[in-house]
Amino acid sequence: MSSVRPERTNRERTSQPERVRPRRSVANRTVAGVLAVLAVVLIALTATTMTLATRVVETQLQDRLDEVWQRTAGFLSEGRDDRDIDRLEPPEGSPEAPDPLGAPGVPLDSVTLVIDAQGNLDAGHLTVEGETGTMSDADAAALEALAAQMEPGTTERVELSTGRYLVRAAAVERSDQIETLVVGVSSAEADTTVATLLSVQVAGGVVALLAVGGLGWWWTRRALTPLSQVADAAVEAAEAPMSVGAVALQQHRVPAELEQRRDEIGDVGSALNTLIDSVDTALSARNDSERRLREFVADASHELRTPLAAMRGYAEMLQLSEPLSPSGRDQLKRVMLQSGRMSDLVESLLLLARLDAAEQPEQLEQSATRAVPRRKQVDLGELVVDAAMDAHAAARSTTEGSTGLGLAIVRSVAQAHGGDVVVETRPGRTAFTVTLPTGNSYLKE
Repeated sequence: MSSVRPERTNRERTSQPERVRPRRSVANRTVAGVLAVLAVVLIALTATTMTLATRVVETQLQDRLDEVWQRTAGFLSEGRDDRDIDRLEPPEGSPEAPDPLGAPGVPLDSVTLVIDAQGNLDAGHLTVEGETGTMSDADAAALEALAAQMEPGTTERVELSTGRYLVRAAAVERSDQIETLVVGVSSAEADTTVATLLSVQVAGGVVALLAVGGLGWWWTRRALTPLSQVADAAVEAAEAPMSVGAVALQQHRVPAELEQRRDEIGDVGSALNTLIDSVDTALSARNDSERRLREFVADASHELRTPLAAMRGYAEMLQLSEPLSPSGRDQLKRVMLQSGRMSDLVESLLLLARLDAAEQPEQLEQSATRAVPRRKQVDLGELVVDAAMDAHAAARSTTEGSTGLGLAIVRSVAQAHGGDVVVETRPGRTAFTVTLPTGNSYLKE
C-alpha cells in the first residue's frame, strides 16, 4: 500500500544545483600518462645522447687541433713538422719566413696568426676552396686579444667573420726569437654533426610519441570496450524504476561472455550480476508482500462493509421505531456517527488498495483505448482541485471526521496519471505540491 511521507531528503537534494563534472575518459587518461612517461624517458635519453655525442665530437675536434698546432709549430721553428715528415724549407735566397698555412696536414678552413717579438701580426686563412687568403683586421685583432687572455695549452672557441673556430695559442721559437702562434680549426663540421643528431633525436621522439599515442589509444579503447559495456549495464539497471510495482532487472544483466572473463572486468561483471540478482530477489519479495497486503486490505474492507452497513441500518431502524430517552438518542447518534466514520474508513482502504493494484498510466491508457467505447479527456484542472481538497482534508485532525487516508489516495491517483504529490513540512507551515503532466491526456468513462 502507498503512504505519503515528507520527502525532505529528495527535496533538499533536488533543490540544490548539482555540480556537473566533466567526464574524463579512462582511455584518454591512461594514454596521456603513458605519453608523459615516454616523453620524460625520451627527453632523458636525448639529453644523455647529446651530452655523450658532444663530448665525443669535442674530443675529436680537440685532438685535431692539437695535431694541427704541433705540425704548424714544428714547421715554423724547424722548417718541418715535429714528426720529421715532408721536410719543407724556404727556397734558397728567400728572405720570407715560411707561411704557417703551408705546413703539412693543415685542414681547409683554418686560421693562423703569428705575433713576433715586435708585436707585428702575420694572419692567414686557408679557405674551404684550398686557397690561402688574408684575414680581416677585425678577425686578427680578435685573435690577438684572445691569445693575450689564454693560458698556455688551453683552447677557446671564437666567432670570426668566416665562422666559428676552436683556437689554441702558445709560444714558439723561430730564428732565435720567441713568437706567439695562434692556430684555429673550423668547428662547423662538428657543430653540424651535433645539430643533425639533435634534429634526428627530436624528430624521432615526436614520431615515437605520435605512434605510441595513436596505437596506445586504439589498444586502450579496445581493451576498455568490455568495461564500457559493463558500465552501460550498470547505468541501465540504476535507471530502472524501482520505487513501485514489478521491476524486471534480469534484462540488465551483464552478458555471460563478459562475466566469465578472467580479469578485473570479469570480476566487476560478476559482482554486478550478483548485485542485480540480489536486488531483483528483494524487489520480488517486496512486490509479493505488497500484493498480499493489498489483497488482505481489500478482503478485509469488503468483509467489513456488510456488518457496518447492517450496524448502521439497525441503528437507524432503532431510532425510527423505538421510543428512546434523550440520553439514549444521544448515544444512538454517536453510534451512527462512529459507524459512518468506520464505513468511510473501510471505503477509503478499499479504494486505496484498488489504486495500488492499478496498472501503469501507459497500460491504463492502452486498456482504456481497447475496452472503453465511450470516453472523454481528463480535466486536469478539476483533478488538481480535487486532489488539493483531499490533501487539505487529510491534514485535518481526526476529530473533524477525516479518515487520514485522503493524501495517500490523492497520491495514488496522481501517480496513476503520471504525477506525484510531495509534502514539505516545517514549523508553522505545511505545503502539499501536486504535480501532474500537461503533455498527456488519460481517459475515463
